[in-house]
Amino acid sequence: MGATKTSPSRTESTAKIPLRDKVLFSKLTKIKSPGRNMSLLALKYLGVAMCLAASPLRKCQRVKINASRMDAEFDGIATGLSTAITKDGQTTITADLPMATNKHTGVGNAAARTDYAAAGQVQDASLVAVAGGGAADVQTLTPSPSITAYADYQRFWFLPVADNTGACTLNVSAVGAKDIKISDGAGTLTDPAAGDLDTAIIADVIYDGTQFILQNPATFAAGGVQSLDADLTAIAGLAHTSGKAVVSDGSAWTADYPTGFYPNAARNPSMRWSQRGTSHPGMAPTSTPMTLDGWKWSYWDGAQTVVETVSQESNGGVDGNSKWMKRLVTTGTASPEAICAYTMYLYHEGNHLQPLIDPTTGFIGETMIGADVFVHLGAGSGLSAPFTLSWSIQCLDLGTQKSYTGGVTVTAEDTWERVYLSIPSEAAGQMDNDTGHAASLVWTIGGNTSKDIDAGWRTQDQNFMVTGFSDFGDAADNYVGLTNVDWYRGTNERPFVAPSYETDEKEAYRYYRRFETGTSMRLARGHSNTTTAALCLIPHMVEMREPPVLAVSGVTDFDIQRAAASSAVTNLVMNKASVWNSELNATTGATQVAGQGVELLFDAGGTRFLALDADLD
Repeated sequence: MGATKTSPSRTESTAKIPLRDKVLFSKLTKIKSPGRNMSLLALKYLGVAMCLAASPLRKCQRVKINASRMDAEFDGIATGLSTAITKDGQTTITADLPMATNKHTGVGNAAARTDYAAAGQVQDASLVAVAGGGAADVQTLTPSPSITAYADYQRFWFLPVADNTGACTLNVSAVGAKDIKISDGAGTLTDPAAGDLDTAIIADVIYDGTQFILQNPATFAAGGVQSLDADLTAIAGLAHTSGKAVVSDGSAWTADYPTGFYPNAARNPSMRWSQRGTSHPGMAPTSTPMTLDGWKWSYWDGAQTVVETVSQESNGGVDGNSKWMKRLVTTGTASPEAICAYTMYLYHEGNHLQPLIDPTTGFIGETMIGADVFVHLGAGSGLSAPFTLSWSIQCLDLGTQKSYTGGVTVTAEDTWERVYLSIPSEAAGQMDNDTGHAASLVWTIGGNTSKDIDAGWRTQDQNFMVTGFSDFGDAADNYVGLTNVDWYRGTNERPFVAPSYETDEKEAYRYYRRFETGTSMRLARGHSNTTTAALCLIPHMVEMREPPVLAVSGVTDFDIQRAAASSAVTNLVMNKASVWNSELNATTGATQVAGQGVELLFDAGGTRFLALDADLD
């Protein structure tokens, strides 16, 4: 039997590196390669040799190393490294990078126009919303990053550093100043109005290739805004006025409304309710069946010969369909300055002034009076257009109260014109707004020139004529017409807008109610309290301003009617009155039955009337 071979131990299996490999390893470590490839080759062979030293292979497993094989290996590695992106930013990207729905995260804000923006910059508009700089009419912006040139549709938002005073410019990133314009709504660009750039309002501007267009002027430019008519033709003919809104008749209007349902402090301003005129010369009370306490006329001073008449006419005013007051001179005088003032005036109760009161001072604030006026000159008048018409505000309770006198210009004869008197705030001395008092608007058409005064506020006096006014008392057939009166808060001119008919009607009944004759017109109901007297109650349609006073004419035309008979009234007086109803005491012959129900009525025609008066006279 042959000897048994035993497996070498683990130590023995780790054979020593053959001498030839040692020689190779020694040579590789001493290679001085002339180029990159040879250096890499040397390193790779060095690694192979080291592996061989650690794990000797059988001869059949060893890879023969040569230059061509190693060059190919290292060229592949170099190509792979050259297309990789390094994290320190050394790599230059040479083509688009498809992200396959992935995203870059944690990015910083863009600092240059070539950076892409972080979502937060876009959402916060920080690239185009910029703090304003510069001055009122020379606005500047410094966005970050800066722009290098203007581009069509470029848009910026900024809070102006100061309100503009008119035409103005914007310079962004010092690229160059460009005009700021606004659109008039009809295809025309205009300079902004003063205050269109407002320090309290973020301005929105878009560059159109030539200038910046302000999208939100602070003063509303209402070009193109038009109330609709039946066939929309008014839109095509709309004329724009910069900075003004458009009202229902298509005209321009800006106004700061006072508080209250209807801001006009004047009552019955278009004369839809007749003037009563019972306490003033020249007006027959029977010709004016009903009135709001409002339109009156008089001489201011003394008992003069009546040289004029006053009437209510129709189809006047700028609108052509308003009732109006006509004050006609019947007897002209060559020396109109020698006579007293002829005045026509419009009362309104003190509490109606409340919308005109400045809540801070308690005095009349800045107000405006507007009215439609017509002037006609008779033959021989020495006047010629333009005319100066004197207007005053007077308090009814004379003494310590204030008055204001000013003048307005009427530019032409025989033409209705709307004219305005601007009244500054009352500096001191409150105009009384007590219910029992009133203020009046006064128009002077003739008077003693010695009473001429300068325009302005003053302690209450009797001077109604502003210096330089036109005295229309110089010739017969001169007349002045007046209607559509406004007195309102603010300083803007506006067209007259009448209150509803119901509003005028209710106001009229607060002051005055009149019944005229008519066969069997029932006026009141009541009962007989004796055989010769009956009490009848007239409910008021609205709450009157105060318990009214009875005025009656021709009591013999009134009857008391009961179930089976009627009796003529011999006397009719107010028994008692409140703001809600009036109780009348009717005296008749001894034909009544005590406690029986009765009615008070007219029984004939004629010029008889019964009136309940809560006027300010």
